[in-house]
Amino acid sequence: DGSSLVDSQRAFGLESLSLRAASDLIEAGFKNVMHLEGGFPAWISEGLPTEGSSVKAPLKEKVVDPNAWPNVHASLVAAGIDSLDAADASKLVDSGKAVIVDVGAVKRYEDEHVKGSINVPFLRKIETKGMKAAGKVAGGFKSSLGSSDDALERNPDFLEAFKKSVGDKKVIVTC
Repeated sequence: DGSSLVDSQRAFGLESLSLRAASDLIEAGFKNVMHLEGGFPAWISEGLPTEGSSVKAPLKEKVVDPNAWPNVHASLVAAGIDSLDAADASKLVDSGKAVIVDVGAVKRYEDEHVKGSINVPFLRKIETKGMKAAGKVAGGFKSSLGSSDDALERNPDFLEAFKKSVGDKKVIVTC
């Protein structure tokens, strides 16, 4: 029917990165954390401003199994993560009452992001320094998280970097 999936209907994966980051922030004691419902695709589908070196036409929503993610989403909502749609997020940011924090990969952020957002990556590339990383695939596979040649891990500096970048402002987390 062409309608967008809400985060409670998304498959576990990239779309949930911002929810996982928001959950960690709340567990670490941050109080003013919100989540951009539908993430970056919802932002651009509303025609809201973006910036970056690869800004292009709006992304099409992919159809996913609606039963894969609801339990994880429900537990995060129970943890106190409020979601808001792109139009409401834009109004909150425009009023100066919030800042959007993109927790996605630096490369993807450089290519395309919500205009005026800041980037605090939730994951980082595992530094292997000459060692073969588990799961390395010849030729690689490109995704918005990076190449499958890049083994990723949770960024151990995420909370510190987040606090330094955002302070005590109200934040809307997306990826």
